[in-house]
Amino acid sequence: MSTQITTSFIQGFKQGIDILSQQKGSKLQNTVRNEMQSSKQDHYDQIGSTAVVQRTSRHGDTPIVNTPHSRRNVTLNDYEWADLIDRQDRLRLLNDPGNAYSTNAAYAMGRKKDELILDAFTKTQTTGETGSGSAGAVNVAFGSASGSDDGPITVEKLITARTYLMAEDTSDEDMFCCLTAYQIAQLLDDNRISSSDFNTVKALVAGQIDTYLGFKFIQIAQSVNPNTDGAADGAADSNRPVFFWKKSGIVLSTGVGEAGTSARITERADKSYSTQIYYSASFGSARMEEAKLTIGYADDSGPA
Repeated sequence: MSTQITTSFIQGFKQGIDILSQQKGSKLQNTVRNEMQSSKQDHYDQIGSTAVVQRTSRHGDTPIVNTPHSRRNVTLNDYEWADLIDRQDRLRLLNDPGNAYSTNAAYAMGRKKDELILDAFTKTQTTGETGSGSAGAVNVAFGSASGSDDGPITVEKLITARTYLMAEDTSDEDMFCCLTAYQIAQLLDDNRISSSDFNTVKALVAGQIDTYLGFKFIQIAQSVNPNTDGAADGAADSNRPVFFWKKSGIVLSTGVGEAGTSARITERADKSYSTQIYYSASFGSARMEEAKLTIGYADDSGPA
């Protein structure tokens, strides 16, 4: 028997390249107001509510009601993604990684949009004629950013968040809540969520929460919504924010044209003619009105 026959053993390779677990793009883009932007900073003018004046006499002076004006500013930031594929690597690989790299880049850009949308809840927002002012903070419906005893997400906390959003703006505008897999597991442990007696809209669809108390629930990756106390995911004291909003409460702005979003697959002469996969995009996000957003904090100890 030949001792060198092992060199003839077949090595099997599967067609295609698997992309490992990750949130595949943006989950929140369609839940907020989307705008296109052609400047570094755009301004959104707003007016506030007023009250009527009762007429108490004939031929009296016309009352003048001062309409309050305000302005929100959205600033674009630029983001890039690139990777190289050596010419020689294409000869050594059964699978061309180009398509997988492009898909991976698009996924990363989408997750960045979600991160910016959630950042709008807590970041200082610029206001005023030139963007030199700042907006007030978003109401915290329950828990605290630094607390470790806030308990899991519950029906009572959902009701509290809904009360905040409906207190001043009673319109039928779509409302959203994004949760991680752990937070959804906590809600599934609540009997009122899983009982049709308490949930006429059938919040459970194929094991996932869909709609309840007027909120459309969206599951996001834990990496997009990190813990606030630095604990590991699933740790007993981990503390994670829970976001609630109305669609017009947040704006996501994207740069106009090729300067705003661009994708290139080109050879790089300065890199031995390697193929470069390149993506760039300009995004900005801001909260438009504090009354249309609220945030809570809950322990996130993972599924039981």
